[in-house]
This record gives sequence, C-alpha cells and structure tokens, in this order.
Amino acid sequence: MPVSANSAGADAGPGQGISYCTAQAFLCESWDLFGVDDTRLNGNLVPPVGGNSQPIIGLPPSYGPRITKVGDGSRKIFASDGARAVIPSASGGINVERPPEYLISSDISRTNWDNTSYADWGAFGGWTHSAYRTAVPGNATHPAAIDTRIWAYRHGTLGAFKAAGQYRMNAVFFDGHGETLDDLASSNPALWLPRGSSIQPLLGCSGSAVAGTKTVWSDAVTTYCPGLTSTSSVWVSP
Repeated sequence: MPVSANSAGADAGPGQGISYCTAQAFLCESWDLFGVDDTRLNGNLVPPVGGNSQPIIGLPPSYGPRITKVGDGSRKIFASDGARAVIPSASGGINVERPPEYLISSDISRTNWDNTSYADWGAFGGWTHSAYRTAVPGNATHPAAIDTRIWAYRHGTLGAFKAAGQYRMNAVFFDGHGETLDDLASSNPALWLPRGSSIQPLLGCSGSAVAGTKTVWSDAVTTYCPGLTSTSSVWVSP
C-alpha cells in the first residue's frame, strides 16, 4: 500500500510505484547544484549523503540542459521505463532491495534529495534508485533477496534471478527514437551522461547504496569502461 509522509495520510491508491524516469544528469546545470544543506558544491553532483563531497558525476563546466550540449542525441537517453523508487532496505544486510513504493512528501530527505519523483541517475550503476541490478552475481557484496529488475525492466522476462540480458526496458532518446534495451545494454554509462561528463566507474557507492556496488555495475565495466585499474580511474563520456 502506498505510504505518505504527511500525517494527513494522503493515499495515492494501491500498487507498485512504477512509471517512467527522465535521465537526471541531463537536467542539471553544472553551476547550480546543491548539497543537503543548500550549499553550492563546485558544480559537481554529489552522493546523497551529508558530509561526503566525492562527486558521482562531474559535468562539463559549460554544461546546461540544452539539446546542443548532450552529445549524440541518438545515443543519449531522455527517459526510460523505471520505478519510483527501489531503495536498498539495508546497506550490508542480505535483504538488499525492496519493491518500489509511492512516497508522497515535500521533504527531500524522505524522497532522496538527488532524485525528483520520477528522475534517476540512470541504470549504469549503484547510485540508481530505479534500476538496481544487484541480482546479477558480482554486482554487490550480498545477493539480492528480491530481483527488482522485474519492475524497471518489465518488457523482458518476468521471472526473477534470470541471467543478465533477459530483462528489457524501453527508452526514448534525445533525437526522438525509441529502443528496447536489455539490462546489460542499459548499463552503458554513455547513454545517461552528457558528452564530456566524468565518472569513476570502480569507485564504491556509499550511504543509501547497496554494499559492494560501484558507480558502474561490475559486469558493465568490462564491456563499456575497459582498461580501468583503480578506484581513482576516470572515465569520460563520449
């Protein structure tokens, strides 16, 4: 049953919180991003935990939400199937995921300050709140108790704990075309980041992220970010 952070108990009706997610990084201004205490943080997106200034994504200094700045619009996702929000139930326990749910609140601490109601960093790694892939062996320290791919990737198999590639989501790109992507293909970080953005794919996630996850899923690093040697290795989006 949907829940409300408001004592009045607003009810959105029954059902899982599935819908569509816009790609968060494309919506940001590089010079106008804020931390949990509303202070400016040098133009970088930061993890959704107070006191940790390690950037998730470094946007190009001149970036703003303009179609001319995203890069190749045929390879940049504007929106995709998603879920609001699949959040780890424990950072280190065996029940590392729970089904998506509605949460009606204006309190950003309850809805993850770095996500709007239906926007997400993207399906490329552990900072997502929509497309977790911890059910894939090697992507997290602990195996998932619930395979939440069946919500975000709802156009492929509906069975849980199947091999990567059997789960599929629909995505709309900035040039207007649509594609169906399997869960590994959707983990290409270039699809979700403006051209020139930088990330550290091997850097571990923290805070609300699941223990053992990386900025890019481990099974996607080999395919899309080859040649990296350490957690400080930087990958730049084409």
